[in-house]
Amino acid sequence: MNKKTLSNLIAPGKGFTTEFKQAGTSNLGRDICAFANATGGVILIGVTDAGKIVGVKDHNRLKSEVHSAARSAEPPIAVDVESIDDVQEATSDTTQVGKVISVLEGEQSRGELMASLDLKNRMHFVKEYLQPSLEGGWIERTLPDKPNSRNQKYRLTEAGKSFKNKV
Repeated sequence: MNKKTLSNLIAPGKGFTTEFKQAGTSNLGRDICAFANATGGVILIGVTDAGKIVGVKDHNRLKSEVHSAARSAEPPIAVDVESIDDVQEATSDTTQVGKVISVLEGEQSRGELMASLDLKNRMHFVKEYLQPSLEGGWIERTLPDKPNSRNQKYRLTEAGKSFKNKV
């Protein structure tokens, strides 16, 4: 799993198809079965209820427990266990995307967003805040055919609005 995918899974928070677990628990098999009996979903282990990535100590043991719980169900459940290599970068992106979503009101220019976030370095803002927010589908350009226009502004997408309303 890459940091963008993880950020996109965490940003909207827990919900009908997403669950956060700080660590593996004895109830993990029950949680896997619950998702399998519904519409499916994602259980992110190593993520607090607040969406903060804390990681896990022995991920190989945990992977084994997840597979064992899924195989012991009747009928057995197919699971896809992935891990992320760079937790620090994913944590940073998730936090920065959340900040952009929280300050964006209506349509705002890059400069207005930077001022709202008290940021001065344009390249840092674009690379670390704006691009992940756009790539994750949380915000969109008002002039999509002219990404470099001096009149370019940004607004929340439906996913961004939904996330903001949950916070």
